[in-house]
Amino acid sequence: NGDGSYRIVTKYNGDVLDVTNYSTTSPANVIRHPWHGGDNQRWYFEPANKTIKNNAVVTVNSNYNRQWAANYAKTYGPNPNSDYKYFGSDGGDCTNFVSQCIYAGTMPMVPSDAVWGITSKTDEKNWFYLPGVLDALDWYTTTFTSASRFNKHWGQENMRAYQTIEYASGAKALEDIDFLVWYLKKGDVIQIKQSDGVSFLHSMIICDDNVSCDGNHKGEPNTCHNKNKKEIIYAQHSDNFNNGHLRAVLKIYENSPFIFTKIKKDV
Repeated sequence: NGDGSYRIVTKYNGDVLDVTNYSTTSPANVIRHPWHGGDNQRWYFEPANKTIKNNAVVTVNSNYNRQWAANYAKTYGPNPNSDYKYFGSDGGDCTNFVSQCIYAGTMPMVPSDAVWGITSKTDEKNWFYLPGVLDALDWYTTTFTSASRFNKHWGQENMRAYQTIEYASGAKALEDIDFLVWYLKKGDVIQIKQSDGVSFLHSMIICDDNVSCDGNHKGEPNTCHNKNKKEIIYAQHSDNFNNGHLRAVLKIYENSPFIFTKIKKDV
């Protein structure tokens, strides 16, 4: 259909597979019906090359404001917010920046009543950043600043996000690119693992979706060969920018596993 979806057509008379009453959610009946182009007639094929984990609560994080998270990412991607410590020269600021964006999107810190210097910084169920008291050092969790610990809080055992999708490599994710550029939204998180599939390399956050590739990954002319294709744009630290292209980074890290964290369900 030109948007990554397919219509499933009967050989009998040209009718298509249709979900009754224009529904796009379960449970619902499937029937044969003339094509009218509705979402309930558009089907997506997903290669069996990924691992998906879902939160048991489908409505989790329903108040997450994707636009606010994206606005923060666009604003502070190139120029870090001075209200937070910058880790660019101390192991990288990527996850600290992603956490800031999610917090700007109204995701509450956990626990909401964390106490500076007392509440555990290493408990994977905690996720907070408290500024220093009387100019003392800031008090923040490892889940706020570490890529692997962030993943353990928002995915894996704690599963605070709605869903995580993991691909064995960037190349495998590229095979599924039509699905990804349709499914991922502003405020969702992209993480790269080391090629060993265990340790984490990087965290990024989506700041724009449903746009066309301009051929300039990270603003560098002619760095993409996907001009005019539908694209996902991400922001990151460090390096600091807000104009990275998903297709390009999947190609660059084609041998490294990727994890996409969908903070809330909206499609």
